[in-house]
Amino acid sequence: MFVNCVELQAMLPSPKVTRILESNLDGYTSTNNRAGNCSGHRLPPVHLGVAHLIAVFAVRIRDERQLDRVVLSGGVFQNMFLLRHTCRLLKSTGFKVFTHGRVPTNDAGISFGQAVIANARLKRGRM
Repeated sequence: MFVNCVELQAMLPSPKVTRILESNLDGYTSTNNRAGNCSGHRLPPVHLGVAHLIAVFAVRIRDERQLDRVVLSGGVFQNMFLLRHTCRLLKSTGFKVFTHGRVPTNDAGISFGQAVIANARLKRGRM
């Protein structure tokens, strides 16, 4: 089951979200970052906040809808730091996490998915 845009919009602009992001950025330094960044480049601390925010929303949705699976998809997850950190947080809270394996996570993957759906509809005579 997906969270629709209205539900997500209701969650995003709240002061609670701001506090979650800010609490994950407090005390951030480049040395804190090195453990999660193999390339040695300094990453913006917002990546840590976004990963925590995704985990907070996932837990909230799990509590409301009794779901234990999360699929991470979209171009934002081409960022390996964000992907690894988000997966680690979700798994540590008991989620089964799914990511792309053979299909790109970006627009090419979306196009592939659309082609698969169109093919299935054609085979059922629904197009």
